[in-house]
Amino acid sequence: LIEKKIPGKGWEYIVYNGNDQTVLTQDAVQRAVGKWSYMKYDAFGRMTSTGIYTNTALTSQLLAQNAVNSHPLVNGVRPLWEDRIQVANYTNKAFPTAGTIEYTVNYYDDYTFNGATNAALLPSGITRSQRTNALLTGARVSKDDGTAPLLTVNYYDDRARLIQAVSQNHLGGTDRVTNTYSFVGELLTSRHEHKASPTGAATTVLTTNAYDHVGRLLTSRHKINSQTEVVLAKNEYNEIGQLKSRSLHSENNGSTFLSSVAYSYNERGWTTKAVAPQFSYQLNYDAGTNPQYNGNISQQLWGHASTTTNTFSYTYDKLNRLINGTSTGVVMSEVLSYDDMGNIESLQRDNKTPIAYSYLISGQKSNRLQSLSGGFTGTYTYDANGNATKDRTGMTFSYNYLNLPKTAVRTGVNVSYLYDALGNKLRKTATENSIVSISEYIGSIEYSKVGSGTLAIDRIATSEGYLTPSGSSYIYHYNLKDHLGNVRSVLKKVASASVPEIVQQSDYYPFGKRHGNAAYVHNDNRYLYNGKELQDELRGGVHSFGSSYVQEGHYDYGARFYDAEIGRWNVPDPISDLRSNISPYAYCVNNPLLYIDPFGLDSANAMIYLKEVLVKGTKSAAVLSPLFQPMDKTLKIFNDWTSQKKDKYPAENFTDLAYNATRRNAQTSVVKGDLLNRVKKDPAFKAWRKQIIAQYKLNPLIKSRVQPFKLGGNKFFSLEGDLELKLSIRGAVINANFVESNGTTTINYSIVDTFDIRQQEGRGGVYNGINGILEPVWVDFFHGNQDMKVEVRWNETITK
Repeated sequence: LIEKKIPGKGWEYIVYNGNDQTVLTQDAVQRAVGKWSYMKYDAFGRMTSTGIYTNTALTSQLLAQNAVNSHPLVNGVRPLWEDRIQVANYTNKAFPTAGTIEYTVNYYDDYTFNGATNAALLPSGITRSQRTNALLTGARVSKDDGTAPLLTVNYYDDRARLIQAVSQNHLGGTDRVTNTYSFVGELLTSRHEHKASPTGAATTVLTTNAYDHVGRLLTSRHKINSQTEVVLAKNEYNEIGQLKSRSLHSENNGSTFLSSVAYSYNERGWTTKAVAPQFSYQLNYDAGTNPQYNGNISQQLWGHASTTTNTFSYTYDKLNRLINGTSTGVVMSEVLSYDDMGNIESLQRDNKTPIAYSYLISGQKSNRLQSLSGGFTGTYTYDANGNATKDRTGMTFSYNYLNLPKTAVRTGVNVSYLYDALGNKLRKTATENSIVSISEYIGSIEYSKVGSGTLAIDRIATSEGYLTPSGSSYIYHYNLKDHLGNVRSVLKKVASASVPEIVQQSDYYPFGKRHGNAAYVHNDNRYLYNGKELQDELRGGVHSFGSSYVQEGHYDYGARFYDAEIGRWNVPDPISDLRSNISPYAYCVNNPLLYIDPFGLDSANAMIYLKEVLVKGTKSAAVLSPLFQPMDKTLKIFNDWTSQKKDKYPAENFTDLAYNATRRNAQTSVVKGDLLNRVKKDPAFKAWRKQIIAQYKLNPLIKSRVQPFKLGGNKFFSLEGDLELKLSIRGAVINANFVESNGTTTINYSIVDTFDIRQQEGRGGVYNGINGILEPVWVDFFHGNQDMKVEVRWNETITK
């Protein structure tokens, strides 16, 4: 793929080196100013650096590809990768070598890179491993304001588990996260020590986890600074492993709790009820006035108590798009229609004047919203990447190279954002009516300052809610959420009180607009729909500081902002080529009751998770078609070697895998049984799996991570019982990310792998020969055949 065009966005160019690695990409906005995004690698295919390359002469993909292909030789060889100069820096030999601005740099294998000996970044309180080959030991990430980059140093134990990560933060201080693990790799404790300046006081947060015999989280304890440790949450499970109840906040080691939530499920494992004294909901699927039999939610009953006094009923079209959502009790409704591409054509809310959406450009239909009329009015303009540069409120936007909003300006309002090169939001500065407010973001810790006030910690997120400062101590708040992760009630722990204070209540229209019921309790918690932060400065009117009621604006999902008032994104999906059947501006395939979009990248079912592990064989074995007619079914050899069907076949051991790989067409084998269990238990695989998760947590926008290593700690399977099958991991790709009904984030990733089943010296009969009728196959077909490296994709779901 060298050129790509998605609806609403200009052409994108992709350029490769001699190793078929992407080294340059260019979008339509970059093309206008002669800029490219570049990537560099080391000899193992690991990404070493990324940044911006400027060359106004490269005006096409072909010219850029020719420039890469004609890159000057070094000692008679055209460099394709980078080495370390005296182990401290990279050589800068691979294309491009000039005209670059470096945004990220990754370091592997050791701690001899520049900055690793900085006293503030040295390990503390741990014994780090010296066995760090193939591990990401450091990363240097720039900010999009051109100031000095931030360095992170990672330290591991002998099992390649991340035991400490020390990072510079943009306020001038450091963040040190120290982890401990159980024998089987469960995270037992995580201690976060935060400093806003080198000499400033430290804020320390300690989380302690306990698990049952099958690795399920039982309790999570939380301690901040010198305050008394609390049980943040206690989980109980039913007989089949589903979460049965979650109890929140105990100060007496679990004897009593502030609140609790009880969960119920149907026979398919779908959530049907969640009941708490302060908020409850019930989901119906095949009941109600418009029963659904395909997994769609037909009704949602809810109430801000242990009873559900309000009912939302839903209707869908034949493409499972929501066309009507109407509630009783708390009265609200949305009625929608769509065009063939999934763009909303009309939206009527609460039986008021419908909003009409126009997508016409010079008489031609597009995916870019041009104007609104009726209930809302306003016009839109866009840049060459399809990002809205002016929206319905008259707000004008500019974007950085990641297509993230950099500035938002309207009469009386000026908002600017600071990001790092990975897309993490670091700062928001908002000026309204000459009052300047600043928000600083450092992971789970947020600072704020209004006017001439002092910058101070405003909020510390926890797995169950957040903390707010009160003098020298902190107050715990707990979020009660629905199945979509929407915050419905916020509970505050009041000193010496046995029941919580309800400090916020929220209900939402189907597409995320917050209902304006004046009877609700409100505070300034801005993490609302899907648990995302509302950018209320981008609302239709001027925000009044201290108003304590936040209702409108855009939600920040990480990769882009969402406008719940109109049910659309204002920026196309960065990975919309994965969903070519719908508009890249559509929100959650227009089914916001069943799907969520955790990071603004792709929608995912909020309650159904992919847990299947697949092996894909790519060998076309034409020479075998007349050979096996029939074969012994005890070896799982079927009578369809010449079949053209692309069915799935099971693979429980090496023999299954080899046979499936030799079928005429590329097949997919479902890996199960002993094979799957042995791979999952391999120490190297478990360590690498945790490393992928750790790297992903550092950058949720990551699409791939190349990390070579070999398995082999366990003997996986064989006919003789004494042979190992070794795999070479080539890379990991993040496929989907979503939030479970209990609010925990789930990462679904795929590992691209290779089984090498060719004849090799030192291997026994399993590899180099099988007696009887199969021997000709192994000798004539497998022997020395490069194609007998079977492609593997391990898809797995990890919850954090």
